[in-house]
Amino acid sequence: MFWRILKKDIKRKKTMNIILLLFVILCSMFAAAAVNNIIAVTGGIEHYFDVSGVPDAVVTIWGENDAEEKIGELVSISEIKTEHCLYGFSSKCFTYKGKKFNSFINPARLISDDEMGIKYFDEDNNVIEGVDKGCFYCTSMLLQNMDVAKGDEIELEVGDCRLTLTYMGLLKGALFSSDSASSPTLIINSADYDYLDKNEADHMSSYKTLYIRTADISALRAIATEYNDVYVSTRDENREIYLYDILAAYIMMTISIVLMITAFVVLRFTIGFTISEEFREIGVMKAVGIDNVSIRSLYIVKYLVIAVAGSVIGFFCSIPLGHMMMKTISENMVLGSESSTAMGLISSAAVIIIILLFCYGCTHKVKKLSLP
Repeated sequence: MFWRILKKDIKRKKTMNIILLLFVILCSMFAAAAVNNIIAVTGGIEHYFDVSGVPDAVVTIWGENDAEEKIGELVSISEIKTEHCLYGFSSKCFTYKGKKFNSFINPARLISDDEMGIKYFDEDNNVIEGVDKGCFYCTSMLLQNMDVAKGDEIELEVGDCRLTLTYMGLLKGALFSSDSASSPTLIINSADYDYLDKNEADHMSSYKTLYIRTADISALRAIATEYNDVYVSTRDENREIYLYDILAAYIMMTISIVLMITAFVVLRFTIGFTISEEFREIGVMKAVGIDNVSIRSLYIVKYLVIAVAGSVIGFFCSIPLGHMMMKTISENMVLGSESSTAMGLISSAAVIIIILLFCYGCTHKVKKLSLP
């Protein structure tokens, strides 16, 4: 009798069962990928800040003033690293194969390789120790929509200064925004930096960034209030740079929840329709002494098979999806080497358990059925 009802259900509701299976696959796939993404982003930011040496506070000072001297006198500070930047290079300052850049909006900034306040990384996550004369690393914003390959040369012209620079690869910085509208950053050789700095044009400016280890952020903020061009940000505040990456991860999780809710609606309709249609067979089973739990188990076995099959397929589908999502994140971050397989399996198992619990709740109608 059990198998007869199951076979009958499978034949009559083949389309519905396939639809349900697809929803379970999507649920499992997006849930596993989303959970891995959230863990990678939230845990990855802290790891990235640690390996980069991001300190307790970052102070940006524009123009000439004595703010740095006052900050240096604070007894609460254990370490200060100063990094000077040249700023104000518009896209038209850069030329590639005789064509002016038009790939970015906000002016670019340049950092000297002998004055890096924190650790910067290349696209292979190796620490950039230095840059050869006539070469440069840059963030992706500089070259977006540009077909520039490693080893290609670009021309930098600002005022009377001209430099020919060879592209060495992409640059990653823990405090650089990945927003396409943010300012591009280049790291160049100290000799090239000094050449531009000594011949600073009217439309170039400079500022310095202080990387500070301190237990008293309030003292820094008190000094900053004395000046119009001094800005303080803490380590926690700088995490907001990755807000869009975090939002993307949670959007993926929201999609998986929506898909799961949709799957539950389909499942609820399918179970209700099946039980109503098979009320005679259910009544006969009750008449011969089969209890409600055994009858409900009949339907739960079917949906267990669908849930397990869908979750297994979804888990394997989540692997390329997760890699695609992680590729976007890893372009801007140096992530840890922790495996995400375990979390993917846990997410897929959770989908199975939730579906089975829902199925058990939906089959309560069996209790009310009996022979007419």
